[in-house]
Amino acid sequence: MSSATCVLVTHHSLLDLASRGYGSMQRLRMLATAATQAGLELVVATTLPANELRGSLADTRAEIERGLREVWGVDARVVLAERAAMPTIPWVLQQASTLLSYENSWLVKTTSSPAFVRELAQLFAAEPALVIAYRLPSMLSVLRAGARAPVIFDLDDIEHRVAERGVQHLAGLRNRLMARAAVPAIVRAETGAVRHAALTLVCSPDDAQVVADMAPGRERAVHVMPNSVDLPPPAPLSTEKVLLMVGIYSYGPNKDGADYFIREVYPRIARADARVEAWFAGASRESLECHANPPAGVKLLGFVDSLAEVYRRARVVICPIRYGGGTRIKLVEAAAWGKPIVTTTLGAEGLGMVPGEHALFADEAEGFAAACLRLLDDQDLPNRLGTAARELADRNFRRENVVRNLAIRMQEVLAPRP
Repeated sequence: MSSATCVLVTHHSLLDLASRGYGSMQRLRMLATAATQAGLELVVATTLPANELRGSLADTRAEIERGLREVWGVDARVVLAERAAMPTIPWVLQQASTLLSYENSWLVKTTSSPAFVRELAQLFAAEPALVIAYRLPSMLSVLRAGARAPVIFDLDDIEHRVAERGVQHLAGLRNRLMARAAVPAIVRAETGAVRHAALTLVCSPDDAQVVADMAPGRERAVHVMPNSVDLPPPAPLSTEKVLLMVGIYSYGPNKDGADYFIREVYPRIARADARVEAWFAGASRESLECHANPPAGVKLLGFVDSLAEVYRRARVVICPIRYGGGTRIKLVEAAAWGKPIVTTTLGAEGLGMVPGEHALFADEAEGFAAACLRLLDDQDLPNRLGTAARELADRNFRRENVVRNLAIRMQEVLAPRP
């Protein structure tokens, strides 16, 4: 392996990239692009369940390499291993073992399979110049495999914050108690990962402060890499009475937010104006409570070939997210489109949006409904909010600038130190 090689480690599936445009995949693409801009040859290491392989491992590797080249414009060699089978021990014992160490969680046990760790160890034995670990499970695989090169750890979702915030939204007292008890193990794993990393990436200054509090003395080894977009051409404000949410609904915070909006917010809007439609674009619509029988006016679009088309037709973009971590790429995209936005306070966390200047904020169902109706009926306010949001996106979230800055930080990590 060349000494100017970067190994990018992820547990995300890299098949069918053309249909995987959601936030985590866009962030992975930024990491891969920045590594190539930094002058590094790229090796991507990932895992897949056996039932998702396209023929043999070699066939699947070739398909992933082709997708990276044709969809992302990135030339990379792919190293692929099968995931381990799901643990078969009783649920209570599995959860109890997770309380002792996050490495015992089902996600880490499946993605950090012995076969994958062996593949990584072989890669690291060839002494790459840099290793990038995307999210905590991948970082734990990197540590197990004994990486000696500098490691960049992308902590775009601070997982213990996601877990803490999600506890109240779990069904059943036992689930809530076990989830809350598991948080300290996640904190320990994250803290160890941050202390080992040459550089830790986060989504926002807010997250950078959380990492600094978690690992005092590592503040200078933290870099804010915001989620980013390519700005589309400006579009006029839609006249259709359409509210739009974009997301993958198998992801807990998206599912909870969409269910909450459909159950608590939309009926208030429909009573005031029966012409209003709420569109939910994105995969896994079957995860939503109403998927079999959505209310009149609610459209579960599922995966759409062109998000640009639904953004153009939508009058207002909604983000009813009530828990989670990182920053919401859906709001960065909406801002880039110059759309008026209604969001919860947590939904806009870390994006620098000012209530009433870049978006309307509402944390209760009645206020959220009133804000949506106001933007559907008003003419001046939606244009003013949309213009300010687009200026914010242009200033802080333009992809070419974010990737260029990250490539510079990568080169600094690689630079010889006196």
